Amino acid sequence: MLPKNRAFLAGLIAATALPAGAVTIDNFTEGTYALTANSIMPAVEAVRTGSTSAIAGGQRDALLRWFSGPLNVSAIVTGGAAQFFNSDSQTAGGLVLQYDGFDGEVEDGVLNNGSNLGLNLAGDDGIELRFRFLEAGLAGGMSILTTIQSAQGTASHTSFAANGTNFNHFIAFSNFAGVDFTTVQRIQFEFTGTQATDFTLTGIFTMPSGSGGGDVIPGPAAVLPFAAGVFAALRKRRQR
Repeated sequence: MLPKNRAFLAGLIAATALPAGAVTIDNFTEGTYALTANSIMPAVEAVRTGSTSAIAGGQRDALLRWFSGPLNVSAIVTGGAAQFFNSDSQTAGGLVLQYDGFDGEVEDGVLNNGSNLGLNLAGDDGIELRFRFLEAGLAGGMSILTTIQSAQGTASHTSFAANGTNFNHFIAFSNFAGVDFTTVQRIQFEFTGTQATDFTLTGIFTMPSGSGGGDVIPGPAAVLPFAAGVFAALRKRRQR
């Protein structure tokens, strides 16, 4: 590959990088699990630990819930992604991801609200959820209930994400009145869709002030095929 082409590819991949100062809430490279819930066991929990560079506070508490339907709902964390899927078009469930540090959580199917996250997010505008894809079931949209607890107050905000591929969903901190972002103790996301909802997340990060949170940034899987097409065109041009 010519040096100028190599530099071009590096520039494309750099577009997926986080802005300076972004805080990783979860990049799903650590704390793997595979959960299944159904009518027999409608709530299943996974408590996983990891480095604070991969999981904020060093611990992720996940709760998978089955709501209705004849088959299973499943949740998996592996290979830098968190997946949620229903086994058929008649089954519905939900997933809760909680970050509150080491709080003595046990896998009993009930989340306990801890207060040991210990983040200062005063320099950030909000949180960005990076989706590889979302197929939001029969309703065409999925609700995301985000709760942020601080030493001075707690607030929740519900946002909605529609079907899409390789997109970012931005949740602004301005939606959380009364929260002191210098003393964040817990962050929690509750994903709820109708029957047949499936999605894959590749990361959850804060967006520093002025970084343009919410802009759609194609992931590496989308960048590389595009780059390959560009290089093929360049080769043909050189051969002429």
